[in-house]
Amino acid sequence: MENKLVIFLPVYHNDKLDYIIQAIKSLHNQEYKSFDILVLVDGLINQNIHDFLTTIEDSRTCISNFDKNRGLAAILNDGIEYSKQKGYEFIGRMDADDIIPSNRLLQQMNYLNTHPSVSVVGTNGYLIDEKGNIVSEKRMKPVIKLKDLYFRPMVIHASVIFRTEFFNEVGNYDSTLLRSQDYDLWFRALKKKVVIHNIQEPLYYIRINNNLIKRRKEEQYINLSIKKRHLKGFNLIISTIPNVLIIILPAKIFQIAVKAVFLVKHIFKNKRV
Repeated sequence: MENKLVIFLPVYHNDKLDYIIQAIKSLHNQEYKSFDILVLVDGLINQNIHDFLTTIEDSRTCISNFDKNRGLAAILNDGIEYSKQKGYEFIGRMDADDIIPSNRLLQQMNYLNTHPSVSVVGTNGYLIDEKGNIVSEKRMKPVIKLKDLYFRPMVIHASVIFRTEFFNEVGNYDSTLLRSQDYDLWFRALKKKVVIHNIQEPLYYIRINNNLIKRRKEEQYINLSIKKRHLKGFNLIISTIPNVLIIILPAKIFQIAVKAVFLVKHIFKNKRV
């Protein structure tokens, strides 16, 4: 095997074909060429998506089909075991409705090669609407500490590249968690003093829509349970306040508030430019 890096691209039945095509195209356009793509198909998918995946003519792309929908954590764990068996040294992530600039993988691999103590490197990102227009920027801290997780993950999960050995030290995703599996993973990693950095450039484009906002609201219950696993006392109490506020806020008001925040950020960004 020549390539040391494999990118996981999970696909579900409710994904849009146009977005999947854009995601894979942005992977094929990468300046960094020494990587493979593992498409993880979680259960039955629409026929048009199936037909597209079967027509991909790229020796670097492998399609892994799962008959039943088992959830993100379960299929990622299968991908991790596959990667270990194949001898990949690095594992990257991407979601099927997002896109990436052509220099993302090159910058991250260069960073890992020049920072041997770093086990995970993510990036900053842009939030884009359904048409691909930039709505806002999502900035992460350059070096993640345990206290940085008290209120939110501080890592864009789909933007990361792991050293495969990370999973030997920390373990795989918790497949009992329907969402926020990465949040639990970051807690476990930082408790073991694993080093996580973020490149301070927007090298990942996250597509936002009403479904995403709805999922974020529903995730708060799971995030609370994760915090209870890893935090105690005053730190736990303080960290749960934002989650509780989002839970009690009516869904429509929450959507309006989120969109308003994006709009304000976009206005201030344009003024600075």
